[in-house]
Amino acid sequence: MKKLTVILKKVALPCLVVCLCTGWSARERAATFGAKASIEVRVVDDAGDAVTNADVEVYFDLSVREGVTIKGKTDAKGLFAAKGKTTGEVYINVRKKGCYETAKKLDLAEDEDRKVSWGKWMPDKIHCAAKLRQIRKPVKLLTSGGARGHDINEPKVWMGFDILKNDWVSPYGKGDTVDFEIMYDSDGKKLFDYTGSELTMRFVRPYDGAYVRTMDWDSKFHTDFEAMTNGQYQTQFRFFEKKNAPRDWSSEKITKDQYLVLRVRSKTDGNGNFIGAHYAMIQGPLTFGWDYKTFAFFGLHTFFNPTFNDPNLEEMNGYNTPNFRTIGGVK
Repeated sequence: MKKLTVILKKVALPCLVVCLCTGWSARERAATFGAKASIEVRVVDDAGDAVTNADVEVYFDLSVREGVTIKGKTDAKGLFAAKGKTTGEVYINVRKKGCYETAKKLDLAEDEDRKVSWGKWMPDKIHCAAKLRQIRKPVKLLTSGGARGHDINEPKVWMGFDILKNDWVSPYGKGDTVDFEIMYDSDGKKLFDYTGSELTMRFVRPYDGAYVRTMDWDSKFHTDFEAMTNGQYQTQFRFFEKKNAPRDWSSEKITKDQYLVLRVRSKTDGNGNFIGAHYAMIQGPLTFGWDYKTFAFFGLHTFFNPTFNDPNLEEMNGYNTPNFRTIGGVK
């Protein structure tokens, strides 16, 4: 015990003196040595209604030192409160049987407007909303593709792509159904010569198309459960990449945080009225560009519901959640 006291006097007390004497702000001291935080988690479902009896774990991180985990269950209002000392990062994990897990991170120190008063992160009670998404009817979606993808041998030529065959249609590949067409163009002829390129995707079959959505990374299941059946599907997308300076590129693509919901292989009756279609996803990033072997490449990762006229996109095989894990040291 005496040895521990000596260590504290030699290390902790001098640090505190330096901290006070060098004019550190309360925020700087909190980000270095930690400050108290009071977190109130409100757990809701997809409809925004309170979820009761959900398991919640709140981990208060203390950087290089060991933090503390507070565990409990939400009350009748979907609330759970926890207090602890942290240098700024707070990790929240929420679980309940029949639901997809949710994980959130709060970075109090990252918020420049957040104040620290009397050794406590403000406001006095920090509110956090966490959404638990109920497991519905997972189905087996057909998956294919990857980041590198497919060679593009000709510029300014429309090339049909078959999602199920994961290949171009004739004469560029072995696919037999055009789900969409791709055309690539660039202002250069060699890998290091070009300063801009673009990829255009279009849907040529009546009622086929797509729309862009954003991933819900907090949830273990991070896409929509279903594709919309009555809504506007866009028939053409243009993605580009432009070099504005030697090391400055701007681009507009489907990123890792986005995905495309597709309606393809639509069928109509004799009067041209919509009967039904297949529904699919392209999960980001959608990649394209020059290649050192061929003219260019195109890469994508697809999910296809093989059941006609079924908009269900609730993937059951785990491809939809490749990187989810318990975070912040909570076990």
